[in-house]
Amino acid sequence: MEIRNEITDLIQLCSRISRKAKECFPCGNLSYSELKLMHMISEKGSVSMGECARSFGLSNGAVTQMADKLLEEKMIRREEDPSDRRRLISVLTQKGIGVLNDFNRCAEKLSSELSSGMNEEDSANLSKSISLINKALIRMLESKPDIKNKN
Repeated sequence: MEIRNEITDLIQLCSRISRKAKECFPCGNLSYSELKLMHMISEKGSVSMGECARSFGLSNGAVTQMADKLLEEKMIRREEDPSDRRRLISVLTQKGIGVLNDFNRCAEKLSSELSSGMNEEDSANLSKSISLINKALIRMLESKPDIKNKN
């Protein structure tokens, strides 16, 4: 099968997986980028918006917009950095921790369903394949190719 056909199938499957994930974890107003930001805050304990922007490859403004929404939803709070009072850091609230835990349980459930019936080697190969696909898709999206029909 040509890669073009595989990509068509992948697009359809991504849409179906997204619907399944939303059934498992109805994240309401939160985007996956905002959940990723919450995950980063959870891993580090606290982060500045500059740190997040560098890590995500986004502008400070874009990350601040995500954080503002999380602040409004009471998922995070901003605090003065104890090591530098001029800098603000973001930390998860109890509500944010609960939402992130729910999301992680959903991700674990979907992962288990996906690898159900696989032996350890097949599961490891699946994980490597998904990682390769993710990297390729990120590269493609970051390069912003011109996909308009040139006929």
